[in-house]
Amino acid sequence: MVRCVETMSESNIADWVWFYYNQGLNVIPLTQTDPPSEDNKKPNISWKEYIDKRITKEEIQEWLDKGLFQNIGIICGNISNNLVIIDIDDNEVLDKLELKTEKLIETNHWVVKTKKGYHIYCRNHGDTGNRNDHKDIHIDYRANKNYCVAPPSIHPTGDKYVFLNGEDPNKLTDLSTEDVKKVFNDMIEKLGGAKKEELKWVKDKVGSVVEQLKNGLDEGGRNDAAFIVASHYRDKGLTRKETTVQMQNWNSKNNPPLKTSELETCIRSSFNYEAKEEKLQRIKKETINIGETTLWEPILNNSEPKWLVIKKTPDGNIFDVQLPDIWICKNCSTTQQSKEDPTVCINCSSKHPKFERLTNKINTKRWKLPRWKDIPLENLDMLGTFIDLKNFLKRGIVFPDELDYDFFALWIMASYKRETFRSISFLMFQGLIESGKTRGLDLLRELGYQMIHTTGVTFPCMCRYTDKWHAGILIDEIDNKIDKRTESGRQYLDFLKPSYKRGSIYATADIQDQDETREYANYGFKAFAGERGGGDLALRSRCITFKMEQGFPEIKDLEYVQDELDDMQNILLNYRYKFNEPEPLPEDFDLKGRDRELFGCIIQTAVHIGLDYEDIIKFIKNRTIEQREAIQESDEYIILKSIYQHTVNETLLDAPEDIKYSEIVEACGWNDGTETSKKKGQRIGYILSKKLQLKTKRRTQGYVLLLNNNYNSRRLSNLYRRYYVK
Repeated sequence: MVRCVETMSESNIADWVWFYYNQGLNVIPLTQTDPPSEDNKKPNISWKEYIDKRITKEEIQEWLDKGLFQNIGIICGNISNNLVIIDIDDNEVLDKLELKTEKLIETNHWVVKTKKGYHIYCRNHGDTGNRNDHKDIHIDYRANKNYCVAPPSIHPTGDKYVFLNGEDPNKLTDLSTEDVKKVFNDMIEKLGGAKKEELKWVKDKVGSVVEQLKNGLDEGGRNDAAFIVASHYRDKGLTRKETTVQMQNWNSKNNPPLKTSELETCIRSSFNYEAKEEKLQRIKKETINIGETTLWEPILNNSEPKWLVIKKTPDGNIFDVQLPDIWICKNCSTTQQSKEDPTVCINCSSKHPKFERLTNKINTKRWKLPRWKDIPLENLDMLGTFIDLKNFLKRGIVFPDELDYDFFALWIMASYKRETFRSISFLMFQGLIESGKTRGLDLLRELGYQMIHTTGVTFPCMCRYTDKWHAGILIDEIDNKIDKRTESGRQYLDFLKPSYKRGSIYATADIQDQDETREYANYGFKAFAGERGGGDLALRSRCITFKMEQGFPEIKDLEYVQDELDDMQNILLNYRYKFNEPEPLPEDFDLKGRDRELFGCIIQTAVHIGLDYEDIIKFIKNRTIEQREAIQESDEYIILKSIYQHTVNETLLDAPEDIKYSEIVEACGWNDGTETSKKKGQRIGYILSKKLQLKTKRRTQGYVLLLNNNYNSRRLSNLYRRYYVK
């Protein structure tokens, strides 16, 4: 390398950057310090996402404009047109290999002189595989998941990386394609090293360790045997020096003995070599970033389904992107992608290799996969995101009330923190045909977290969605789905009504085992759309209801704003994994009972992002008053009020055992002979037994409501509270 007096000019480095890019190489910016240090080799960006993603011209230009290309790095492997760099860190290695740099250049290789040796740039004819490092013989195969510092960068010593081909990029010819793996293995063999994929126990040659120790070997297989025997001593805990003594004794029994240099190479290789299982576990850990607190999120990255791997650490989350359907060969630890269990390893020659799956497949149809782009925490303004989201919703759907947009936006954001809340509210879009009900569900599917539109989905499938993935459920035409007159309608209601509370389950009999039951976790965010709002009072009491009116939003079709939707969802996914959880409401917070259960998640989210929630509290209180007024206009309230007054007017010594239907009709004022009153009187029995679920009995004087019945006493106490009778 050439001693560098000053840093490179911007124009010079830009020429090289664009040259590398036009050669099909993934080029990344590296740092440069003054004075030079080891930091000169560190990337100036988060580079791992570009291991399998092609860098764009726009990204390169942005990095150049920001001055990030202080040094240059090139990502090796398949993404860079199958680039392999053979890294030699001993100047004598080329002599041992009987290679001349001039010959390498003539055969269309790029050769860089480094401080200790050389970088030889090659192009493999197919998949490059992963790194293969042989430090013991000073040679390294740099391929997938590695990058290399490239000319004209500055080395930590202050020297400059320079191609021996010439300092002008125009003097570099296109790399020729060859079988670089074979070339590298030939180099290893010539240098006296062992091919890592061949380091295995060849029993047909050497037998057991015991036999080797006793008898030694003739020519053929002595190097393999020496490696195995040395590994045996290493695994027993002997030091390298102690192992050398034992190996010299063993070697004396060979016919003829190995040369001292060959024996030392085998011992050195055994101590540098990881046992197969250790290597397998290490590669698994490196490949999938495993850990006890690792989360997996299916995403779209570069328009392809991939896994976002989130590893939680005390210093924050670490993010990585992995391909789905990755398998590891248990024979040679090579990884490869396949939808099914592979039958052939792309690297080793084993005829019947065994594979272990590292990453699962991804279902791209279950819910909309968010497009992932890592956003630095300091660039995330969630209050600003709320405002942007609210303004977008105003363009996408028409609500009658301004505050409806606040609730809608906060509910969407809360869905990304679903594990935080003890209870949540459902959403109900209620209105006539073409009032925008379905648009509400469509927006939730595009913007909410793991929302599944259940049109065409069976009930058992919906149970699995919530139990296995805790997915959000979107149900259109809810009026038909929860019709109490049908068994399926009652089934839906039994599943949905309690699912606003954490820990709720839906239990059924196990079809396979008559003595067992099957429990499904059903807690989660849910939204419905229907003309009558479902028609079930209990379900509606758990909903924030949007009264939809026919309107024409600015956005005619969500397809026209897909990029905006994707960008917004990406911000919300960053919010999910980069912000702490919302704090629970204080015990003395001014929300009680059902209001606290339903609106707690909305208020918690508002507090979390720094939004003033006073208007929301006012709305909730007004809503409670309006609900009370609506309830007090119902026939059920009037009937319960008359029963309550009848019982309190009696003395404890003369407590009535029952009350006649005719007495209730009279107390309600429905005995004036009008047609309306007659109809209401005729519905007394239905309301008492079916709607209020109270026990009645037929007597000689007609039907009565039992008042001295324990069940009715408890039931009436609950009904008085629910209908605000007391």
